[in-house]
Amino acid sequence: MDAPRARAHTGRIAGRAHPRAAAAPLLLLAVGAALLLACAGRSAGPEPAPWMEVTPAGPLVLGQPEVRAPHLGGAQPTRESILALAADGSGSAKVLFGGSRQGAPLVAATVDPAGSVGARATLGALPDAARGRFFWLPLGDGTWWLVASGIRPELPTRVFRLGPDGSAEELPELAAFGAIAAAAWPDGRFALLCENAVAVGAERARRWSLVCFDDRGTELWRVDSDRDDPAKLYTPIALVAAADGRLAVLEHVRERIQWYGPGGEALASWDLHRAIGMAPDYLIGLAPGPDGGLLVSQIAPGHPMPRPDGPQRPAETRFTEPLVWLDGEGHLVARIEPRHGNGAPALALAGRAVGLGSDHFLAADGEALYRFDRTGAALPVVGTAVDSARLDDPRAAVFDGQGAVFVLDGRSGAVHHFTAEGDPAGVFEPQVGDFAAVDLVELEVAPGGGPVLRTSATSPEWIEFRGPGPRVARHTDGFPLAVDARGHVWRRAGVGLERWDPTGARETLEVRADGGPARVAIHASADSEGALTVLDMAPVALEGCLCFLPVDPESMPGADDTASYIALWDREQRPLVSFRVPRDLSGKRVERGGGWLLLAGEGRTPELLRIADGALFNLELPAPTGTAPLDPRLRVGLSADGRSLFALELGQRRLLRYPLPDPSSVPGP
Repeated sequence: MDAPRARAHTGRIAGRAHPRAAAAPLLLLAVGAALLLACAGRSAGPEPAPWMEVTPAGPLVLGQPEVRAPHLGGAQPTRESILALAADGSGSAKVLFGGSRQGAPLVAATVDPAGSVGARATLGALPDAARGRFFWLPLGDGTWWLVASGIRPELPTRVFRLGPDGSAEELPELAAFGAIAAAAWPDGRFALLCENAVAVGAERARRWSLVCFDDRGTELWRVDSDRDDPAKLYTPIALVAAADGRLAVLEHVRERIQWYGPGGEALASWDLHRAIGMAPDYLIGLAPGPDGGLLVSQIAPGHPMPRPDGPQRPAETRFTEPLVWLDGEGHLVARIEPRHGNGAPALALAGRAVGLGSDHFLAADGEALYRFDRTGAALPVVGTAVDSARLDDPRAAVFDGQGAVFVLDGRSGAVHHFTAEGDPAGVFEPQVGDFAAVDLVELEVAPGGGPVLRTSATSPEWIEFRGPGPRVARHTDGFPLAVDARGHVWRRAGVGLERWDPTGARETLEVRADGGPARVAIHASADSEGALTVLDMAPVALEGCLCFLPVDPESMPGADDTASYIALWDREQRPLVSFRVPRDLSGKRVERGGGWLLLAGEGRTPELLRIADGALFNLELPAPTGTAPLDPRLRVGLSADGRSLFALELGQRRLLRYPLPDPSSVPGP
């Protein structure tokens, strides 16, 4: 079978000429936008490898797992995790504690501007039917809405009303899919902001809707999306319900706040560049501010960020603070940078802050509630301060080929190392100021066997460890992904990979699995002997259009080719076989072991691809007998010999090992 041929592409975006394009790895943020960085030229690579189409082969049900560590890192914290924080309009805030998994209690409380916790009420437990992404919305009568957005965009959003008596009432099924934000009024009305991708030929067109419901789930009004209509939605990412019945919607590309009236009518638009006096970098959040104002948050402040819909702005025109306070008329009050007591940036708090009183703010990071003012000095008032020696918030995990696991703590940025049996093996600590935002850190296993941390979403910075303890260096020369048998280090570089030899010399190899140049090499790994596996992403869908990068006509994939490619090389980088997967695998990791390839991502269903014939199996992983269901925050890894699948539940902290069958013993499609 012939590989698809490259076709010329005009570099046009959404029907108009685009003067230039840049390339970058794709990260999935809470907002789901593509980030693109500049890339150097390409060089010739190996000869094209034979390739085969991947064939769906149904589910592969694994047997009972062996529990390696009931609670990774010792007993689970007894502190109540903070699930939600919301301003109540009276100068105080509503806080929801606990309930991070089925069966755990939910406790609601009121917190005043000084940070004192008032009366508590037990709501019961998370409903068994609640799955996917959660949004918690307090109402005026002591009840809370729980909005559960489906784990796939085609699944309907489910809404539950949780009462202080422990009751949980589910509303009828809503005509709303892919909820990405939610807001509610004290009378029970609520609004959902939804996003869906509609397949139109080779284009994955994004569509949005803002839907308002009454307290029984009956739709009241709806606003749809239209890029060319200023009264309609385009790239909305957050919303706030005002006390007077209006809704404020934050739009990412237009960089504005659009106001809608109680009936869904467009009222006013605040241009954020004009209001703040400088341009945002990358908008991510909107929340109520003090005195009826709004808080606007951005991510990766100060980093060179290509705008999603135009050329990059000069650095001197952008502001660097992650949090902006606007008054009720849209005028700038303050630009704020939260910081911990030791001076470390507390940027993760910027997107989780609400305004109280005249100029005070509360923010929660899951394990503590912080209070700060416009100077940004964050003081924990509930819970405990950050400590790198303690694993508070497991955020990401990666296994080596023997089952040992490295776990990133989302509060401190430290990486905790555990053996395959779950025993502590050391803590790797960053230095103050290493992270632009812990939420965006990428975690890999370094060539030397330790963790590698990418510290920013928009630059190639990464920190190096040579053993447990403080990090030894911070680098800006590409993110290492794998090492081959000859000691060559493979690093991500723009749309492709760079290979660095032991002397420090480098070579750019932008090789696509079908023999052509890479479009975006999003992940690479090496097996126990150094043989390389590369995952090459499908064309980037940016704001409803396809942007093929770079714009060299000879390197363009076909306009109808939205597949991803997986390329296997031997230890000498000679091509062995490649697979064409007819869908977008962005956000996935790829690992090779024995006759299997593991495809897994953050919160995604793991899959096994059989190297012999390209059969692709969905994995059904049972929980240990007599225990709670598996945590949806699951991270998996493949053993070097392909005989075991390792899994870590970030919430329950169980380390599990599933035996894998021999590939040849599994029936094909």
